Amino acid sequence: MIKLISFTLIILSVSCSTTKNRNKIDVDPTEITKEDFKQEKAVNYSKADDSFKSNDKNSALALEALKRTNSSNDIEVKSVLDRITLACYEKDFEEGFSLIKENTISYRRNPIFWNQVGTCFMLKGERRKALLFYNKALEFKASYAPAYNNLGFMYRTEDEDQKALVAFTRAKKSNRYARTPLYNLGNLYLEYGLYDQAIRTFTGLYNMAKNDVEIINGLAVAYLMKGNVNQSISFYRKIDSDYLEQPVFGLNYSLALYRNNNKVAAKEAFLDIEKDNLGEWKRYYKNIAQSIGVQK
Repeated sequence: MIKLISFTLIILSVSCSTTKNRNKIDVDPTEITKEDFKQEKAVNYSKADDSFKSNDKNSALALEALKRTNSSNDIEVKSVLDRITLACYEKDFEEGFSLIKENTISYRRNPIFWNQVGTCFMLKGERRKALLFYNKALEFKASYAPAYNNLGFMYRTEDEDQKALVAFTRAKKSNRYARTPLYNLGNLYLEYGLYDQAIRTFTGLYNMAKNDVEIINGLAVAYLMKGNVNQSISFYRKIDSDYLEQPVFGLNYSLALYRNNNKVAAKEAFLDIEKDNLGEWKRYYKNIAQSIGVQK
């Protein structure tokens, strides 16, 4: 807790500058004017600052979540808030926190800014500080959906799924058009086998963004879990074949084909999956191989 307060004070002290950058030791008192005591004008909240302009046409979530974009090069950096977020996602924390210190006074009442600060700390692995600043964002806008969503994301990474459910639900109530918390909520339902709730959630998202491959995949998996294999496959066929080579899409697609008694196609789809960088999918990859009869 001492570190939290200390860091807050560091931000404020470094950022507390007047409009003229005078050296207090060298300034002649007779030269001081009212201008030296003017506080920087606050940059108020604007909904337009709350999304990224992305060139990724296959992800509607890219407008709300930088992590969903294919590359940071797809993002149009239009403000200091974008620069802060981009720096922290690229792990350039020195740049990110330098920008934060420089702009604290200007953005002191802006929930977007404090949400970005929280995200920088979360990406840096400093959970308690992230929690502090997400809550600070909510002080300035109690119905601020991105802060609730990020709290939910943080709780999910810590396996506190009940708290995550509450946070995502609050984000949904705060902004029923926000796609990212709905997507996270749908995935939470999937993890607990609540496929009907997941289908309702992903269907709402699908009606907003029919080309988003991750939303389509969510529906396909939910229908597969429910046992409606034909409907699952119909959604998978909306996904470009290049995506189906990725394990996150292709593994369940091959399983759906197998359960639809299309065993040859199932094996072909499985063998098309890129296996060089399976990461967290490695065990599931082996399980699917065994289930559909592929010798690995």
